[in-house]
Amino acid sequence: MLLTKMGVQIALRARVCVFVCVQWYVDSGEEMVEEASMLTQFGICDQTTGLGDVTRELKFRLKSFTERLEKTRALLDLSQRCYQLLDKVLSYECVV
Repeated sequence: MLLTKMGVQIALRARVCVFVCVQWYVDSGEEMVEEASMLTQFGICDQTTGLGDVTRELKFRLKSFTERLEKTRALLDLSQRCYQLLDKVLSYECVV
């Protein structure tokens, strides 16, 4: 499927919006992990609540998700660069 230049630009803007939104959720999750750790550390929640297990699981999932997100971001950055180079080549051919 070939994308027009405008289509690529719209997709790139949408990508930025999505990554900003996703980063907000990741940051919120990290704040929850930090708060839960403080609750356990100060003895407000004990072992019977299972908060420690849930916190560890959330921390693991956030780390895994963030790694996948960064890989996807890098791949999209490479794709963006590819489209920019392709656009330069096509505009150069039109001039010649």
